[in-house]
Amino acid sequence: MKTLAKITMIVLMSTGSWLLPQKATAQFPGITFQVFYDQLSPYGAWVNDPNYGYVWIPDESAGFYPYGTNGHWVLTEYGWTWVSDYPWGWAPFHYGRWNYDPYYGWIWVPGNEWGPAWVTWRRCNDYYGWAPLGFGITIQMSFTTNFYLPDDRWMFVRDRDFDRADLDKYYVGRRENHDLIRNARAIKNTRIDNGRKVTYVTGPDAREVRTITGRNIKPLPVNENSQPGRTIIGKDQVQIYRPPVSREDVRGQKPAPGAIATRENIKPVSERTKGDLTRTNSNTNLRKGKEQTPPVKNSVPPKYERTDKINQNNNNGVNQGGTRSSGQTKEAGTANGQKSQLPPQRVNPPSENRNLGQSNQKRNEQPPVETRNRELSNQKQMGAPTQKTQPVQPSSKTTQSKGKVTETKKSTGSAPAKTNKNETPVRRGN
Repeated sequence: MKTLAKITMIVLMSTGSWLLPQKATAQFPGITFQVFYDQLSPYGAWVNDPNYGYVWIPDESAGFYPYGTNGHWVLTEYGWTWVSDYPWGWAPFHYGRWNYDPYYGWIWVPGNEWGPAWVTWRRCNDYYGWAPLGFGITIQMSFTTNFYLPDDRWMFVRDRDFDRADLDKYYVGRRENHDLIRNARAIKNTRIDNGRKVTYVTGPDAREVRTITGRNIKPLPVNENSQPGRTIIGKDQVQIYRPPVSREDVRGQKPAPGAIATRENIKPVSERTKGDLTRTNSNTNLRKGKEQTPPVKNSVPPKYERTDKINQNNNNGVNQGGTRSSGQTKEAGTANGQKSQLPPQRVNPPSENRNLGQSNQKRNEQPPVETRNRELSNQKQMGAPTQKTQPVQPSSKTTQSKGKVTETKKSTGSAPAKTNKNETPVRRGN
């Protein structure tokens, strides 16, 4: 029994390392590319690139450089880790790759492998240098002598300033990059992450940096955050959001950005400043993913357009006598551009035409002087009884104003009798 108990104890001790809680990478649920699309949209724009698929353009000025702007290096258990001060830095500096486009500037291609920093390292005399690994470039490829990146892709700093928190104040001028790169050698320190099955470069040797800087730099353990956000540096740890990432969900559905910009929506990098990535005349609100309604041509509603045409035609159809020509129909454009017949509508003529019509009506109520005298003469010849009246003599004073005739009558006794010009004279017997 004692032998059996000893054997059991030995087995438990040998297997205890598996039973103890491990620093598993899957203690938080994994994510898909959809989290990248949603979380980074407020800080830039997604475009569909023919070579890489959906890529992200940060809303930064032309002076932005990945692994160079707004961040610094911190030694962790995974090697030299880039800690970004951007709220979105947890994703583009630890997953995927950065490429440079002449029009867009720096673009980020999403990836599903986490690393402390996806860069290639160089050492030249008293300087350390690094540059982003482009899409499709492996670590082993960057170690070869044939590997080439343009001079302006590199960041160099004196080795004694390498671990400073305000690293951007100590960068070497870009004009010196050519000579530094020509004399530099690759730093090939790597680390294999068996849990994630990933190999990455750890950067300069920590013991060498301690000796050069004279500072006691110890690697900090990495604890995982449960949600996206800035990397938090404490006295004894670094908290990073680094969940496992898959390109598709369990149902096989492919994620996609909520809003996709086009080349016309994005300003070229040469004209860009922070906060104005998209053009102001864009019809798409890229930040919220909502389309704005484009301006409508001929915004006047059709009914108002028809009314205007009718009023115009009616005014043209009023004759000088104040009456409207009958039997006319007006044409107006409908909403679909076809012509339709509209019934004539009654409209009031302008004030001048109304006055003109009233003047003509007054003239029609009393016939001219010559006509009345002629009627009186005919009545006398036919023997019709007449009243004693005096012929009305035309006045010597007549005025005309805008087609109106004003008569000045001489009153010589009783007023002349009114006769109807349409009334037929009554013949009396002989």
